[in-house]
Amino acid sequence: PEKEYLRYVAGVWQEENLLAVPKSRRMLMTWLFLCLHLWAALMRPNAAVFIQSKKQEDSEFLLGEDRLMFVYRQLPQEFPWPSLEKAMAGKSGRGYSYLRFANGSYVAAVGQGPDQLRQYTASHVYLTEVAFWEWAEETFAALLPTVQGGGKVTSDSSAGPGFFDSFMHGG
Repeated sequence: PEKEYLRYVAGVWQEENLLAVPKSRRMLMTWLFLCLHLWAALMRPNAAVFIQSKKQEDSEFLLGEDRLMFVYRQLPQEFPWPSLEKAMAGKSGRGYSYLRFANGSYVAAVGQGPDQLRQYTASHVYLTEVAFWEWAEETFAALLPTVQGGGKVTSDSSAGPGFFDSFMHGG
């Protein structure tokens, strides 16, 4: 939808390597960030994109037919988008754990935790609902080399006490 705040956040996302956005349920941040991360996978060959939630199953749902793959299937067919080469179903049966595109890029679903992405060189990481993670601060610290290396780390969350609230308010 044509919403000024979506355009603004998308513009900031393009410019910044580290972005944290507070949200409410009525906002469309999850949809926006899924679209932007899908765009990164489609338009940047060999991009390593990770969607990280509190639980693996939640991340798999975000890659599924009701979210990221829904968006992918709505793209105009006349544009030569990289085709989907491989989609690995998630354990929960509600989405995918891994998507690979013909341009060499992939999107992977991971659960929270500081060790989940240590062995990977991520281009983009989207952390969602961070206020409700048990290991939010440790996960964030483990992702700093991604930002220092030129990758992007985007996080969002609805209200909740803890690390995300402190991070947002400089505490």
